[in-house]
Amino acid sequence: MEPNDILKGRQCILWGESRHIYEFTYMFDFLDYYGYISSDENTHYKISLDELAIPDLEELSTPNFLIIICAFDLDKYESIMQNYGLIDKMHYIQFEKLFELLDPFNDSVLADRKIAVWGTGETQRNFQTACIKNGYKINADCYIDNDPQKENTEYCGRPVRQFSGLDHIEQYFIVVASIYYRDIKKELNGQGLQEGKDYLPFSSFMSRPSMMLKRQVYSKEMIDFYCNRPYTWFYYAWFGAYSCCSTWVEYPIGNPAADSPEQCWNSTVAKLYRLSADTRTYCFCKKDACGIINRGKLNEQKIVPKGHPVIHVPAGRADCVRQNIDYTIPEKITLGLDYTCNLHCASCRDHTQVATGEQLKIREVFANEIIKTGWLEKTKELELSGSGEALFSKIDRKILFANEKCKRNSISLMSNGILLNEDNLQRLKQHFKSIRLNISIDAAKESTYRELRRGGNWNVLMDNLYRIGKMRQNNDIEYVEIRMVVQKRNYKEMIDFIQLGKKYQVDKVVFTKLLNWDMYSAEDYLEEAMLNKDGSIKRELDQILRTEIFNDELVVISEFRQFLN
Repeated sequence: MEPNDILKGRQCILWGESRHIYEFTYMFDFLDYYGYISSDENTHYKISLDELAIPDLEELSTPNFLIIICAFDLDKYESIMQNYGLIDKMHYIQFEKLFELLDPFNDSVLADRKIAVWGTGETQRNFQTACIKNGYKINADCYIDNDPQKENTEYCGRPVRQFSGLDHIEQYFIVVASIYYRDIKKELNGQGLQEGKDYLPFSSFMSRPSMMLKRQVYSKEMIDFYCNRPYTWFYYAWFGAYSCCSTWVEYPIGNPAADSPEQCWNSTVAKLYRLSADTRTYCFCKKDACGIINRGKLNEQKIVPKGHPVIHVPAGRADCVRQNIDYTIPEKITLGLDYTCNLHCASCRDHTQVATGEQLKIREVFANEIIKTGWLEKTKELELSGSGEALFSKIDRKILFANEKCKRNSISLMSNGILLNEDNLQRLKQHFKSIRLNISIDAAKESTYRELRRGGNWNVLMDNLYRIGKMRQNNDIEYVEIRMVVQKRNYKEMIDFIQLGKKYQVDKVVFTKLLNWDMYSAEDYLEEAMLNKDGSIKRELDQILRTEIFNDELVVISEFRQFLN
């Protein structure tokens, strides 16, 4: 009997451990519940359902009720139920067997079918990189690309074919890894294919809620740490939507090419991230990369969604609870819709990139989607842009300056600083009540800057920093930080970089690890990133980081702190 058939027309009784009951009701809020039976004592999970007693089971062994065991010790529960004459999959079922109901597709659609990945461009490369990093393997039989020049070539060791030339299409399940998903969807539907049965966007194929929930229920809690970002932060980029920085979490919560911003923010995967925050497992977070976890930032205010069971936090943790907060829209929105940039930095790209033609048009679609929500006028903080230079991008400038009628709350601008001139700073001041600047520089000397920040101008940058420093002193700018991505070619300038920050009276000087954006081989990356094979930092960098000046409250080295400890 299929899970949907078992549930049809029945009220559910949950029996087991309170945490797992909470997890189940949070994710399966669409079921009809009669009550629950808890096997816990002194639990800190308070379930907002009627609590039942075990003797009630005899009265409930009718076709109207289904007992769902929310635990892993099945023998313990089954022996009791069998004493009452209850039968597996007739009167009761183990909760894990229902997890697949959350998935956008059933594994049966993959049976005896080959996998074809549609896309050989940057979206596919991002998808492939994410799969490798997360240990998710896809064995593609072929790749699809309608560019006639790619016909009969190879990609990742597999043949590239045009969709029109793909024989026996019913033998394939298609994973669409392309920014043009909506156009591709029309083409697939035109051939009689169905989303979920014959094809899916890569985000839905990769982020399997059933597997994620299984991982969640087996994960341990981080009792002394809480982060509310899954409830407050929406990262909306051309390559995916996330509930935190895309480099700090494993799975996208949605795909701008396939989903609206509202669909991403309210997706099943987004709920799973919020559940992991409620239970403090953070099992989908890259804990080694997360700056908040590494800083040990504890007890951010907790948000409990309307309509869900309320968690009761034990004594000593009550200060991090806020009940019934409306998170209809995110408090912070980070946009990375355009890769257009006036620089081509050594660690990022090998040439100047500017979106044009179809690439520009599709990004304009994404921008219009987020503008249409009305969120940008209501969110507490808007942040631009981690994928390019916002002040150089036609799309980002539209987002920043289009609305003349409403002065927005706060802008956090991630910039290389070259275009933070008088005109742009005054326009930002006109459109936003608060301005926060995050300026990536990567050098303390002009010669190193020219080598790493290709296309930049050191003198222009210094003039802009001087102007920004004056505005900061006058409180026209709320916050300024400068950043250095630490690497072989600049680590000896780290102390001088701190002095540069003091000279221009910035609020923070931040040092971060070098990431590999497909610019290095594995060996070259370890060399450039000053890392050993085991991931620890090299001795010469360790020695510099132990200098007393790095204990200054101005300095942030959270990504390296674990190595120093």
